[in-house]
Amino acid sequence: MELTDEAKQQEIERIRTEQRLSLTTWVHYLLQNDAQYPMWFRYYALRSVTGLSTFDLGTGKFPRRHKTTAKSFPELNAEALSEVYEDLSKKMQEGVLPEDEERQKLVIHGGFAGLYADSIRRLQESVKKEHASTTEGRWVKYDQGTSGSTLADTLTGYNTGWCVAGAPTAEGYLEKGDFYVYYSNDQTGTPAIPRAAIAVSENLSVTEVRGVLPGQNLEPEMTEIVQHQLDTLPEGDKYFHKVSDMRRVTALEQQMTHGQSLPPEDLRFLYELDREIEGFGWENDPRIETLQEHCLDHSGTLQLLHAASSDPDEKVRGSIVLIMAKRPDLFVEPLTKLAEEDQKWTHIVITAMAKCPELFIAPLAKLAADRDYLIREQVALAMAKRPDLFVTHLTQLEEDVDPGVRSRAVNAMMRRPELFVEPLTKLAEEDQKWTHLVIIAMKKRPDLFVDTLTKLAEGEDPYIQAVVSHIIRDHPDLFPNPVR
Repeated sequence: MELTDEAKQQEIERIRTEQRLSLTTWVHYLLQNDAQYPMWFRYYALRSVTGLSTFDLGTGKFPRRHKTTAKSFPELNAEALSEVYEDLSKKMQEGVLPEDEERQKLVIHGGFAGLYADSIRRLQESVKKEHASTTEGRWVKYDQGTSGSTLADTLTGYNTGWCVAGAPTAEGYLEKGDFYVYYSNDQTGTPAIPRAAIAVSENLSVTEVRGVLPGQNLEPEMTEIVQHQLDTLPEGDKYFHKVSDMRRVTALEQQMTHGQSLPPEDLRFLYELDREIEGFGWENDPRIETLQEHCLDHSGTLQLLHAASSDPDEKVRGSIVLIMAKRPDLFVEPLTKLAEEDQKWTHIVITAMAKCPELFIAPLAKLAADRDYLIREQVALAMAKRPDLFVTHLTQLEEDVDPGVRSRAVNAMMRRPELFVEPLTKLAEEDQKWTHLVIIAMKKRPDLFVDTLTKLAEGEDPYIQAVVSHIIRDHPDLFPNPVR
């Protein structure tokens, strides 16, 4: 749907307002300074926050802001901020570092983004452990027309990843319909921890269901609670397939936890051979990929995927190729066949082969002669992982007509210069645009390039002379009579 100019302007204003409010929260908190932070820490925190975007639940990091960043600034979590201050002040005043090694590295580095993100993750893990088995709580309904801040304020500090954590966006949702949030009980028994959300449009139909896992997926233990709430809402039944799929994923997860093997029909479901698994988030439920990878070592899975790699349905075949690419050592034969017979998958297959090139020597050698220069370039990159296995082919690719292919081949040879003395020497002496690069390889094994380095030291290029002279000075045993 194309937005009108007026709608575009409204959206721009909403984004600006959310950004302004998210930053104002930090400014007011640090100016009020109830925590009694010294000036250096307040400047350090605020200066750092202005360069960061909202917390990414998937990566557990704060992405850097750019000119085109539309997301708000990081959410203020006073407890996480105090942990950052405590660790930094102890290091500065007492020379004391945290016991945890990873935290030590972050404190030594001193970067706010890493420290604050780590503190957020630790707090989230603590809350998750504390409330993993606690789903007791209640649904709260925010009626259409309610102030956006009424909803947004209840989400502050929990890093749900929901867009309604910003008051202007929450206002937009509540202008269009009702909004439900399920809060589980905190330590005091108060329903305060947001776990799930349901958005309802003006005509009372359910438009969104979100959880707090990466990609806004639901926690497994919240599926039944959400299902019961959906049953009470008009058109909630249209989410039946999603509820059913999430229940099945949870059941498979429990089976595998207890060491049970999965029958073919469950494997077909897990690898989405007949249809995609439907979840509640805007990304796939992260458990699906984890379970797929865990099942790869089972003989039944290998047989199923081997057969599916020849499926006439291109969409099915494509998803299988991506799965096989994660563990190419288990799928040497089908990946080799795909590379030879179906060029549309070649680039993905070469990337997979690069993980263990020793298993794909013949197909990579064949692809090195492909007419497509992009494929030849990718092959050179794959061969660079084990240049000792592809001496002849890399030497041939070094003479390729395409400069990109040549560059990849030269870089591969530089990893093991002792295997490519003749071609590297020829490059250094006959093609000056490669000389600067090749000297780096010669520096690793100057004993193999004494004559060439001596000759280059006598050249006219002052930069090459300087670099080579440095190498010669470092190895007087090889160059008893250095050029002056």
